[in-house]
Amino acid sequence: MTRKIAIYLTEIRAESELDKFDDYAQKFECMLSPHMPNTKFEHFNVMQGNYPSDPTGYDGVVITGSIENVTDDEPWMQKLFDHIRILDTAKVKIFAVCFGHHAVAVALGGSVNYRPLLLGVAKFDIMTQKSWMQPQASSLKLPTGNFQQVTNLPIDMQILAKNPLCPIVMAAKADHILTSQFHPELSAEYMHHYIDGIAHKADPELVTIARKQIDQGADSHIVAKWAAAFLSDLQPI
Repeated sequence: MTRKIAIYLTEIRAESELDKFDDYAQKFECMLSPHMPNTKFEHFNVMQGNYPSDPTGYDGVVITGSIENVTDDEPWMQKLFDHIRILDTAKVKIFAVCFGHHAVAVALGGSVNYRPLLLGVAKFDIMTQKSWMQPQASSLKLPTGNFQQVTNLPIDMQILAKNPLCPIVMAAKADHILTSQFHPELSAEYMHHYIDGIAHKADPELVTIARKQIDQGADSHIVAKWAAAFLSDLQPI
């Protein structure tokens, strides 16, 4: 049986990325596909109003990151929030990262606000262990570059992981929603490119430290297995 995963792309690539990097949807497919055999991934650019005709017909939905902010309250975001509520009601699996993490929180009654920039690779502690967290870990490191954070979760979501400067790194609702502030899908090469684009907004010392952290590596491969196991209800391979 073939599993179907929809990836909601919430980003339009800059001209500087068109030839060098995959878009965010393709990044997630490349991350997940080695751990999810017999899975068909379909991409939908929701910024451009492109959605599946029946979102509940998928086994899971991935919501990507974006340079946009949910606090900007754009019309396309309202439609995304509606889709998140439809998926939640139908208990379709959702895995959402960064902007997606924020969108799920806002759609279901939480809040998002600006916070000091987290940049580079950040360590976070696991607060609640789940069966799909294999291999188990008490703490991990992932790339990050966020100006906003979820500051209040919806009442029926729980914190799974935290960082001293980001109290809600990972969150979940029941067995069908998993969200992450940090980025398992981003390579070191892409993170350096990202820093190139936002360095003018950051303290030079923070930028230097962030680049060193990126070169020291992250635990993205572990979180990729976790996300795949979550989406597939199977042990990761």
